Amino acid sequence: MAVAEVSSARGRQFEAAVEKLRVGVQAMSACVRDADGETLGEALIQIREAGIDPLEAAFATGVRRFDKSGEYKADGALSLTAWLRWKCKLSGGAAMERVEIARQLEKLPATAAAFANGDVGFQHVAVLARTAEHVGAAAVRKDEASLLKAAQTMDPGQFTTVAKNYEHRVDAAGALAEANRAYERRYFHISEPQDGLVRLDGVLDAEGGATLRTALQAYMKPVKDDARSYGQRSADALVELGRQGSGGKRDGAGPRPLRRNLHRSFQPIVVMRGHVAAVLIQFVDIAQFDPADRRLDFIEPKIVADELMHILRPLAVVAQHSQFSGES
Repeated sequence: MAVAEVSSARGRQFEAAVEKLRVGVQAMSACVRDADGETLGEALIQIREAGIDPLEAAFATGVRRFDKSGEYKADGALSLTAWLRWKCKLSGGAAMERVEIARQLEKLPATAAAFANGDVGFQHVAVLARTAEHVGAAAVRKDEASLLKAAQTMDPGQFTTVAKNYEHRVDAAGALAEANRAYERRYFHISEPQDGLVRLDGVLDAEGGATLRTALQAYMKPVKDDARSYGQRSADALVELGRQGSGGKRDGAGPRPLRRNLHRSFQPIVVMRGHVAAVLIQFVDIAQFDPADRRLDFIEPKIVADELMHILRPLAVVAQHSQFSGES
């Protein structure tokens, strides 16, 4: 009887919590509809910091406990990932990411606490979880405070650069292998025309993506009274890039050699190919590491992933009109 009473009390507590959550969501939705200006911006911030991210932290705790219990098998699911896809309406990638985060957070208590408090966002935690998976949670725990400090001052794209740099310092061979695996996954497909449209699909590694994006930027500047969307300007730029490159000489295009070593962070070098400014990526320091005391002293990077194209855009335009622009 006592067990039944406890179970009943927990059920009532759960139902009350769900009702409060729904009321809170409805109240915030009303605020967003009515707010404007600075108040609207603050509402968006608080939806993430006080709502979504702490709830994702609670979700991670629940996923970890559900994983250990094996209760997902009672519904006929073959794995926890499959159950999350089915019952929580997640994509396969999103389900796998949450399972990995849940498992790694148990080994990263400082990260779990910062996540629950809203000090770092879900994407920051996802980056740290992947880092722990790659180099081991024990290694990350030694520098967890410094990594979290960096996460709190950077957007997820910038923090990814720091995390990759850290992985290389801890496990250079592993970081190199990951970069080469990413390159091996590249592909590009152009469909046959259907209903007057051709569908493009593909994946590039980071270096190839940076090169293509920089080349496209030279043809994407809006003209006066330009009504095209960003996506339409991107499509037009790709076609124009093909037109400009179709008359040039072949330069032995083919797979580049696998990297034999990694340096540290991104730095662009503009290289001319006909009228197109391409970008090669080399790596430079963005953090100083003292292996003696296992302390990270992060320096704000001059070039980070999300800012890379903003910095390269004027370089590409200048290079396009330089004295080398006639080379093919």
